Amino acid sequence: MVRKTIGNLKSKNADLMEFCKKVIGNGYNSSFWHEKWLGEECFKVRFNRLFNLELNKDVSVGQKMQNSNWVFTFRRRPKGGSEECQWIEFSQLLSSVVLSSASDRWSWSLNGDGVFSVKSAREIIDNHVLANSTSTTRWSKLLPIKVNVFCMA
Repeated sequence: MVRKTIGNLKSKNADLMEFCKKVIGNGYNSSFWHEKWLGEECFKVRFNRLFNLELNKDVSVGQKMQNSNWVFTFRRRPKGGSEECQWIEFSQLLSSVVLSSASDRWSWSLNGDGVFSVKSAREIIDNHVLANSTSTTRWSKLLPIKVNVFCMA
């Protein structure tokens, strides 16, 4: 139900997921290739030629970063051309990554503290879904908070 609602909100230009960002700790709960954990797009898109060489496409960030020889899990070394260009950028980018002992977590970018708030989500939804009005949105005390937030979809 929540996934469907998020999709409905996105179709109305109220994409709540754009305000969620993955913060990497030890990297063991984040997909190296499939999640946006470093930069604005996932590595399988950004480094598509290298992704095609990867044997373990579901490797976590923590597993991949254990060994500084990132080509270790490739079926072969990158060759010239675009593979070589991607390899150079990939290596430079990963050389600056430092993992910690903390667990990976999500951060909400609409608040300065990175913590999700119903109020900020509701404001985004109201701004994109409701017609402009000077009256404030009313909460139904009979419904759970998450139902109040997502009832507009």
